[in-house]
Amino acid sequence: VEHAPVAEDPRDAHTSAHTLSVLVVDDETFVRETLVEMLLALGHSVKASDGGRAAFQLLDKDSFDLVFTDLSMPEMDGWEVAREIRKRWPRVRVVVVTGHGKDAVEPRGQAKLVDGIIGKPFNFEQVEETIAAITGEGMTKG
Repeated sequence: VEHAPVAEDPRDAHTSAHTLSVLVVDDETFVRETLVEMLLALGHSVKASDGGRAAFQLLDKDSFDLVFTDLSMPEMDGWEVAREIRKRWPRVRVVVVTGHGKDAVEPRGQAKLVDGIIGKPFNFEQVEETIAAITGEGMTKG
């Protein structure tokens, strides 16, 4: 009996070999949802929160590999979120998302507070490349 070839999901081309559990923290619904959609398209497991305190509750309950946090948020900024994650969940990697672009500077004396910085507006490739750089799963450039 011959089997028809299985149609591949077009998203498979972007999916890395390793699925990450990712938390997105952003007070802006549009930005949060856009980043969640991109991460899902890359094949990752994603949860989202609208601020630091809600994020910490999720981190207490679930295990995450990576957190994308907005830099400018009302109750607690991205640096504060990153500091708390470093203290309580040191193995979790952190990427700051900022409207200040790559010029966003880590607080003095806080080198290595975050693993990456992405400027807004970001695109699919930037998100993919940042994850690849952080996880060491480099994409081969043909």
